[in-house]
Amino acid sequence: MSVDIERAEHDFLLVRLIEQQAQLRESIDALARLLENLGKQGLPQAVPKTLTVKEVAELIHVEAGTVRNWMSARKIPFHRANGAVFFIFEELIEWTALQATK
Repeated sequence: MSVDIERAEHDFLLVRLIEQQAQLRESIDALARLLENLGKQGLPQAVPKTLTVKEVAELIHVEAGTVRNWMSARKIPFHRANGAVFFIFEELIEWTALQATK
């Protein structure tokens, strides 16, 4: 009787292993298709790093009030979304390089 139970457990585990292997193979195939599609469409663009007024002030060594004054005068590139103000890091780097040449 114990041999029959061991054989049944063995068969059950073997079936589970085969099922898991099939699921893994399906997942790998899905990933391969996804990577192939990404290769055709190109990789998604990275989301630009954004900064707050305080972070910009610290970055360029001025007071936050100065940054706000520049925003009011449209002297510094900034954006608004849902009432929040933010700066795109790459735009600030370009802007500071232009300021240095003036």
